[in-house]
Amino acid sequence: MTLIHDFKKRLENTETDVRKTITPSNDAPVVSEKVIQLADRFVMWHRLQPLPERWEPQQLGRIAATFGVPRELMAAALKHAGWVEHKTGATSYWQRSR
Repeated sequence: MTLIHDFKKRLENTETDVRKTITPSNDAPVVSEKVIQLADRFVMWHRLQPLPERWEPQQLGRIAATFGVPRELMAAALKHAGWVEHKTGATSYWQRSR
């Protein structure tokens, strides 16, 4: 009986250890597969219809509508694709990072 109990205990500990290695730390940025795919689609789209190097946030809504996704998801994809949102006071703009 102790052999089975020891095996169960070791199995539980192993599962916990595996979860620790799979679970990302809070410091590591987590990017979902959907954001990565959307960023790739945006990059391909941007090659066909280039945007200016700097543009206002109103265009974010238009771009998100083009891809049929919420603004927040599009913003995450843009950041993943190398665009940065600069905020100055009450205004902001998007610019390609260099």
